[in-house]
Amino acid sequence: MLLILTPNIDPESAVYRQLLAHLGSLENIQLRVHHEQGVEQTLTEIYLIGNTAAVSLDHMRSLPGVERAAASQATPIIGGGSIRPATAGHRRTRRAG
Repeated sequence: MLLILTPNIDPESAVYRQLLAHLGSLENIQLRVHHEQGVEQTLTEIYLIGNTAAVSLDHMRSLPGVERAAASQATPIIGGGSIRPATAGHRRTRRAG
């Protein structure tokens, strides 16, 4: 899940600190914070990594300091023999000496 905070949010502000404290209390969720400094504004993104299916997107959108929230698509789990080796179905060719 990705949270985009309000532009130019001050990392020292009470809103920012309370938001991080709340997000840090979520079970089985790790946070990755990214700041991008532009010419006119600073953009702050917070990535929620882990069991985000248990997190309400509407709740995240309603938190003070959050401008937008988006859920990532589920990543399929590959296994059970559904992946063939890279050489399957390919002919090997010999190089001329």
